Amino acid sequence: MNKIFTICALLFFSAAFSQIPTLDVENQKKNSVILQEVQIETKILGNLASTTATYTFYNPGDRILEGNFTLPLPEGVSVSGYALDINGSLRDAVPVPKERAKEVFESIEKRNVDPGIIEKVAGNNFRTRIYPITARGSRIIRITYNQELKNSATDYQYFLSFANAVSIPKFNLKVLVNEGLTTPKITENPDGSFTFLKKGNQWVAEIKKTNFTPTESLKISIPKVNESSNVMLQKASDDKSYFAASVAMNFPAQEKAKSQKIAIIWDNSFSGSKRDRQKELDFLNAYFLDNKNVTVSFVLLNNILEKTEEFTVSGGNWNALKERILNLKYDGGTDFSALKEISSIDEYLLFSDGISNFGDLTLKFKKPVNSITSTPTSDFNLLKLLASQSGGNFINLNELDTPSALKTYKRLPIVFLGFKETNTLQELFPNVGTAVNEPVNIFGISSSNLSKLTAVFSVGNKKFEVPVDFNNAVQVDNWPLAQFWAQRKINDLELNSTQNSDEIRNLSEQFGVVSKNTSLIVLEDVNDYVRFGITPPEELLSEYNKIVSQNKREVLEKRRNLLSKAFDKTRELTTWWNSEFKPTEKKEYPKVSKQAKRESSSPVSGAANSEEAYSISDKKNLLEK
Repeated sequence: MNKIFTICALLFFSAAFSQIPTLDVENQKKNSVILQEVQIETKILGNLASTTATYTFYNPGDRILEGNFTLPLPEGVSVSGYALDINGSLRDAVPVPKERAKEVFESIEKRNVDPGIIEKVAGNNFRTRIYPITARGSRIIRITYNQELKNSATDYQYFLSFANAVSIPKFNLKVLVNEGLTTPKITENPDGSFTFLKKGNQWVAEIKKTNFTPTESLKISIPKVNESSNVMLQKASDDKSYFAASVAMNFPAQEKAKSQKIAIIWDNSFSGSKRDRQKELDFLNAYFLDNKNVTVSFVLLNNILEKTEEFTVSGGNWNALKERILNLKYDGGTDFSALKEISSIDEYLLFSDGISNFGDLTLKFKKPVNSITSTPTSDFNLLKLLASQSGGNFINLNELDTPSALKTYKRLPIVFLGFKETNTLQELFPNVGTAVNEPVNIFGISSSNLSKLTAVFSVGNKKFEVPVDFNNAVQVDNWPLAQFWAQRKINDLELNSTQNSDEIRNLSEQFGVVSKNTSLIVLEDVNDYVRFGITPPEELLSEYNKIVSQNKREVLEKRRNLLSKAFDKTRELTTWWNSEFKPTEKKEYPKVSKQAKRESSSPVSGAANSEEAYSISDKKNLLEK
């Protein structure tokens, strides 16, 4: 492989949706790779969205380049589709175990077209390597991901950030929203002309531009349906269905009691230096203005959990603690398995990106953990699950301003207690007993012929019941509800990815969702799929099966030939074994007189007297004897 340059294609996310990528070529600003074309299509059903983004990269230079494309995704979201152009057309990736994908890559990386692999790396980041981007040539990638929309009291929020976007030669943006009585409202518009029109049973908005630079991001408000719950079903095997139930929780908000003693766990590993410390300090300042008198146990988390330091905040004055935080050094890795309970405290405030380099979180906290993050490359799944399982709140400072973050912290969490009818539903996510956001999407597997069920929640010591009507469920077999369900389950299992590795891998491979244990891979040649035993995408399946069948026939034919030769040899040996061999009959030779012996001992007489000498034939027989 020739000397290559590396392209860093970084997608930075704001709220829940991707931004246009920016590309740079290391040590070479001239002839950098150009983002030539962007196509983004989002389908929205209720508060669920499925987005497909297609990017075309062009290399105007005269050298082959290699692309490393890193994609940070928001909390709870994973890549569920990937495609790379092979011989002029996009080829879908297939799921394989992560380590297997690396083995395949290393086996064929010296060829001109390497495999396309997208994998999950640290945090909730996804990376794919693109090679080759030929001189004055282009490459295309397509990425799909599913997510739940953010919500307010009256609507769901779709947000697509175009911050720092450059001029794009070809730009296409399309959003399709399922039919509703009210037109979706566009509150931020990329160019002023993006407008929804009714087409059939959908609201559709689309723009196609050339040499386009978005002036604003895209933000859409989608009015909620005035019902307590909406249910969608996707048919599974037998009489089962995957379901998604959006359940409204109009419960009176309750604030939790103020804590007298808290523990602040501060992640000061090297990755912690990338957090937005100003946002974290602003949150702490607001916290101590609201909790003016509190005792703080302060402890650092890196590759160990360091010794606890005690601080007393009086009258909202936390200067000593603030000074300690400002003078921290950030270095090394993080080991979440080092976490331990701190005695005599009411709750925890954990400031971290959730990325553990050395070990999985195994501790289940007995007191609430409020996990707080301020970097878009965090492991949102771990932080969110840690908070929900302990009865705390997850606070994402990437999305919340300081007043909203404090409001989230002060609120008593709403806990999902399951359904009254336990025999009709299976594999519910979120898990029973965990904190949920309002409104909640409940995913699971249901039996057929369900009617009205009852979901149960608690806020503090009070319980609330919400009817969920399966009679009016909408069948949406062309919508990826199964992938949403699988993504939720994988998020839960990844809290302890080492212990649950086999189950995570099985789910990922079955539903095509990228996880810590499973990647998506695209290979150049159908023979590569055969060679490595990887089932290809649908377009190559017929040829793949034909080659596999032919190879099996050849193997069987070779086995038959070998067996036939073995049988022939066996018969030959058996015949030999069963044969009787008689010794050769002994031949009597004429006796020689003493006189003849004496005469034959003389060379002259022996040669001359042929009548008294042995014949040549008799000598030969004697020698053989």
